[in-house]
Amino acid sequence: MSLQVYTLGTFSIRRGETPITDLDWKTQKNKTLLKILITHRGHPLSKDQLIEWIWPELDVAAAGRDLRVAVSRSRQVLEPDLSRSSQSSFILTTPAGYAWNTKAVCWLDAAEFEALCSELDRDLQPENLEHQLAIAERAKALYRGDYLEEDRYADWATAKREELSEIYFALLTRMAEIHARQGRYRRSIALCREVLAASACRESVYRQLMLYYYLSGNPSETVRAYEQCVQALKDELDVEPVSQTRQLYEQIRAQQVPEIDKFYPLVQELVSTAQRQFNARIFQGRAQELGFQRSYQPWVEIVHEALEQLKHADLIAIPALWLIEVAKLAPELRTRMPSLPENPSLSPKQEQLRFFEGLIQFFQSLVESKHAPKPLVLLLDDLHWVDSSSLDFLNYFNSHIEDKPILILGIYRSEELNEEHPLSRLIQAWKPKTLLQNVSLSRLAAQEISELLKKLPLTIEQPHLFSGWLYKETAGNPLFLVSTLQHFFEEGILRVEGSSWIADLEDLSVGNKKLMIPPTIRELITQRVARLGELDEKFLRLASVAGREVELPLLEKAWE
Repeated sequence: MSLQVYTLGTFSIRRGETPITDLDWKTQKNKTLLKILITHRGHPLSKDQLIEWIWPELDVAAAGRDLRVAVSRSRQVLEPDLSRSSQSSFILTTPAGYAWNTKAVCWLDAAEFEALCSELDRDLQPENLEHQLAIAERAKALYRGDYLEEDRYADWATAKREELSEIYFALLTRMAEIHARQGRYRRSIALCREVLAASACRESVYRQLMLYYYLSGNPSETVRAYEQCVQALKDELDVEPVSQTRQLYEQIRAQQVPEIDKFYPLVQELVSTAQRQFNARIFQGRAQELGFQRSYQPWVEIVHEALEQLKHADLIAIPALWLIEVAKLAPELRTRMPSLPENPSLSPKQEQLRFFEGLIQFFQSLVESKHAPKPLVLLLDDLHWVDSSSLDFLNYFNSHIEDKPILILGIYRSEELNEEHPLSRLIQAWKPKTLLQNVSLSRLAAQEISELLKKLPLTIEQPHLFSGWLYKETAGNPLFLVSTLQHFFEEGILRVEGSSWIADLEDLSVGNKKLMIPPTIRELITQRVARLGELDEKFLRLASVAGREVELPLLEKAWE
C-alpha cells in the first residue's frame, strides 16, 4: 500500500485514498514519532535520541515502554493489515533503535520538492526558459508552507526546515530571473518581494529587485529598493551594502548597466541613442511620486549623474564658490574635494539666489569645459509630480540659458495637471516667450502601430490582426500601448524564443478581457477617477453603462 505524506505546511498523510486523522493516531506523540522518522529518513535513530526528543520528562523505563507502544501504534496506523510477526514496510527496527524505510512505496512532498529544484539548470539558456519555468512552478506549488509548521519550535525539525526554506528562497529568485529574461518584470518583482518579506537582509535579492525595477522603467522604485536595502542591513546586521550592490545602484543611476541587452528584453535606449547621435552630455532626473516627493529630487539625480562623469580636472576648473552650492545637493562632492570651504551666511532669500546661481554656473561649466565641451541636455521626467522647489529653480534656470547650448526636456502627463497646478502656471508664464515650446504627443494611428511592431523582433503569422487589436484596445494611446505590450510579456501572451517575440493570437479573446487590462493602467485610471468631482463621477458612471460609443443626445436624455 502506498502513502502520500505532506510535510510542507500543515502535516497530513494519506493511506491510498484514505486520509489518516488524529483519531487514528490516538495521541500526538505517536504522530510526532512518525514525523521525526520521516525528517531523519536515511539515518537510523537510537532509542535514547527518540526518548530525549519525545518523552524527556519520563524516566528511562517508562519512556522506553511509551516508545515501544508508539512504534507499534504507528505501524498499525500505516499498515492496518500488518500482523505482529511481520516486518513493517515503513518503520524498520535497527540494532540501536528505529529508522524510516527509504525504499518503501511512499510519496513525500518534501522529497519531490527537492528533486524538482535539483533539476533546474544553473545556466539559463533562452531556448530552455519555458521548460525550466514549468519545473519551477511545479516545485513552488508543492511548497504550501514551511516544513512542519505546527512543530516550529521542535529541535529535531529545525535543521530540515531551514534547509528547505533556503532551497525555496533560491527557487523564488531563480523564477524571478526566468521571468525577467522573458520580460515579465512585474512577476519578477513580486517574487523578490516575497523573499524579502520573509528574510529582509538578503542583499543579493535587493540587487535583483533594483535591476528589475530599472528594466520595467521604474527608476524611482529602484532608488527606494536600494534605500530599503541600506536600512534593513543597518537595522538587522549593522553593516553597509557591499561594493557589488553600490556599484549596481550607481550603474542604474547612470543608466549604464554592462551587457544588459544580452539577457533582458525591452531595455530602453533613448539616452544612449541621443548621446551617439548628438554627441551631447545628457543627464536625467525624475520627480518622485506623490507621497514620496523630496525637495529638488530631479535636480539631485541630475547633479549626481553629472558628477559621476566629471574628472578632477573638470571640477577644479569650476570656482569653489559654485561647487560649495552644488555640494548641498551632492554631499559626496566634499569627499572628492575635501578642501572646499563653507560660503558665508546670507539672508534666506540671498542664500537661495546664490544656490540657484551656483547650480547654473555648474551646468554652464559643463558646456564650456576646456577639456570636453559638449551641448547639454537635461531630461526632467514625471514633472506632474514635481516639488515646488524644483520648479522654482527651473523657472530661474530658464531665464539664464537663452544664449547657451543647453536644452531642458520636461516630460509630464497633461491629464494629471489642472489650471492650479504649479507646473501649469509656469508653462502659462513662459508661453509668450520664445524659449519654451510645448509639444503634445498625439495618439498613434493604426498604421503607426503597425509600423512600430514591424521594427520589433516579433514573429507572428498575422501581424495586421495583432496591430489592429492593439489599436482597437488602446486607441493609439502610447502609454496604454507600451503598458499593454509589457503586460503581455508578464502574462505569457508574448514570449521570447531565441531572438524573436512570439504572440499567441488565440489568447486575445473576449474570454480573456480582464487579463488584457494591464494593472498599471487600471491603477492609473482608478487614481484619476478618485480625483473627479461628484458630478464628473456621476457622468462617468452613466457613460460607462451606455456603451463604448454613445451619442451625446442619449447621454443628455439619461442625465435628465
